Amino acid sequence: MFCRNLMDVDVGEIADELRSQDVVEVKRIMKTQNGMEESTPSLILTFNLPVSPENIKIGYLSIRVRPFIPNPRRCFNCQGYGHTTTSCSKIEVCGRCAKEGHRDANCQEHEKCANCSGSHTARSRDCPVFKKAKAILRISTEQKLFFPATRREYKKKTINSRNLVKPDVSFATATSKQVTTNLNNQPSGSYNELKNLFRCYLIKLHPIS
Repeated sequence: MFCRNLMDVDVGEIADELRSQDVVEVKRIMKTQNGMEESTPSLILTFNLPVSPENIKIGYLSIRVRPFIPNPRRCFNCQGYGHTTTSCSKIEVCGRCAKEGHRDANCQEHEKCANCSGSHTARSRDCPVFKKAKAILRISTEQKLFFPATRREYKKKTINSRNLVKPDVSFATATSKQVTTNLNNQPSGSYNELKNLFRCYLIKLHPIS
């Protein structure tokens, strides 16, 4: 949940206040700025419930609750997602230039992602590999699926979204196709009748001598 009014309140006090609403743990999300950890207005609540509520009440406040989607776990050794440095047996890769044999702490090379080869560092949130990993975690969290089922669901959603995308068609092309289709779909008798009526109208306006 997100609440600026609780910025200066200890998480222990918040947990005690919410215990009656089946909250068993409260953690505050921290951020690092200029090498220092700072508190944020975001709190992670753990409920002793199969489904978390949409809102919780604390004092006079009614605060919206939403699922917490963690960021993908990235290895600082090989820069890959899904494991940590302690369990990695791969070759060390720089998170800045994607070259092997050194870390990114003092690297001055041009930025190149070790995961997608794009012109950004491996930690970039704009990396398509990061976005895919984040999307898979979102599906897993919201639908409560295990990893194999989550990957299948992500693949299905990706295929469906691609099928919805259609190439650009110019207005002239679209209208010409529509006119042709409409004429072709007309019954031959009614179309010929229309032509005959139009011909008779022209004859009345300009009689043949």
